[in-house]
This record gives sequence, structure tokens and C-alpha cells, in this order.
Amino acid sequence: VQLNLFFVRFLLYKNSLFPKLILFFLIGLSIIFYLNHIYYLGFVYFDYGYNMKVNIQVGVLNSILWLVWCYNKYYNNGKRYVWRCGFSVLAFDLLMILEVFDFSPLWWFIDSHALWHLST
Repeated sequence: VQLNLFFVRFLLYKNSLFPKLILFFLIGLSIIFYLNHIYYLGFVYFDYGYNMKVNIQVGVLNSILWLVWCYNKYYNNGKRYVWRCGFSVLAFDLLMILEVFDFSPLWWFIDSHALWHLST
């Protein structure tokens, strides 16, 4: 869903880098991919490992696209406030380490998932 919102953001922007037809194609492709993913998990075979791999890959792609957007706005358009968007994307990516890489609880009550909820 977040990846689709990225494409919609580009579609609604006046001076888009891509032609509108390509953006409509990317939005349609991302919707079809999402619906296929949900269908596979719901009706074919629910595989937690597959679901995690897909979510991580789409999340990394989404982060890369937003960082490219921030770079373009910051350096090419002179929008100096966009560093905040880039910082939030990088901070969230660093915090995702707590969710993806689990570790044993410290003092029997602080684990990575608890720190993830504390940080977000």
C-alpha cells in the first residue's frame, strides 16, 4: 500500500519526472501485485517466511524511492526542508532492525519487539 501511495504522490504532483501513463501503469501493477499476494496467502498457501520476504523487499524498494525523491527535491529543486523526510525514512529503516532481527530478552523482559513498540 505504501508503494502505491508513493506512485500516487508522483501522479498528483504537477512537475512529475515520469509521464502520467507510466505512473498509471505502475499504480495498476502495484495493485495487481498486492491483490495477487493477498490471494496467494489467503487461498493457496499461507507461508510466513514468504510473506516476510515480500514485505521486506517492498519496504526496501519504497524506502529507496522516497530517498531518491528527497534527493531530487533537496538538490535539484532547492527544497531544503525535505531533509526531514529523508531523515524520517532512514530512522524508520534503522528501527526496522528491531522488528526483523530478534534477540533474546535482556533481564527477561526487554526484547527487540518491545523496543520496536517503544521506538515507534
